[in-house]
Amino acid sequence: MKLPDNGLQLAALTLVLLLSGCTVYPSKVPLDQGYARCELVSRQLALNYEWLEANTHANLLRGLGDCQQSTEVCLAAYVVIIGGWTAGSAIVSGSVFLAGNTIHWLEYQGRCDDSGLRQLIKWTRPPLQAAPMQVSRY
Repeated sequence: MKLPDNGLQLAALTLVLLLSGCTVYPSKVPLDQGYARCELVSRQLALNYEWLEANTHANLLRGLGDCQQSTEVCLAAYVVIIGGWTAGSAIVSGSVFLAGNTIHWLEYQGRCDDSGLRQLIKWTRPPLQAAPMQVSRY
């Protein structure tokens, strides 16, 4: 496959190479001491990414060069494959990231005494000792 002669095609190929070609994946965040004393089962997640190696792009372009179609068809196939890989990994990993961190937050709010939700409940609920005890007889 020869390089595109048209400047627009070359710009599109450059843009695809710069913006795509990475894999997004969730990873566990190291355990914090505050979380350790709460004995949480779930872990907080972070999103990381890794760029595909340069030879992966070269191998894909070489494989697409064998196609008997025009340059535009091969370039479109390349955009769909690499862009689809990046978008797919971002969607799946982002969903895992959101679900995992939601579960972690809910567990933290339920188990840890210093959680924001428990502090709010303690602050808004008046203590029982402060209320005067009244006995009414009917």
